Amino acid sequence: MNFRFVSTAALSTSILSAALLCSTMAGCSSMGSMESVASNSVVKDMAGKLFGQWNLSELGGKDISSMLPAGTKVPNLNFASDGKVAGFTGVNNLTSSVDPAALAKGDLKLAPAATTKMAGTPEANGLESQFLSALSNVTGYKIDGDTLSLKNGTDTLMKFIKPK
Repeated sequence: MNFRFVSTAALSTSILSAALLCSTMAGCSSMGSMESVASNSVVKDMAGKLFGQWNLSELGGKDISSMLPAGTKVPNLNFASDGKVAGFTGVNNLTSSVDPAALAKGDLKLAPAATTKMAGTPEANGLESQFLSALSNVTGYKIDGDTLSLKNGTDTLMKFIKPK
């Protein structure tokens, strides 16, 4: 018989990883889909306006064009009808999801964003950090024509425009 000994640290790490995976999967499935929550016409209308790609135009009250390092693509978010959010931070791709129960109340709550781990210039990394920090503090939104404002209370954290 061959026995393989696994260190306690390796075993603990494996158990913790499995537990995190299970809790993450359970959390995602408990959020439900936006379609299931968006059963009334008001919620469907609000969610429908949010769907699609939005390009960042302002961050912390500053025009993005003055903050964008040379050669850097404009950060963006793309809201899908299934509640998933994809985007670009200026350096990395991101993924998140919308809490449909919050959306049904007229609020906007995003799950913590997961990002790729690409290297960027110090300036681009700084922009990405500001973008992700603002995104993590979003509690609401307002759509005015082709402008999406992401808010925390009455404070506008970032603004996006719908590409033509």
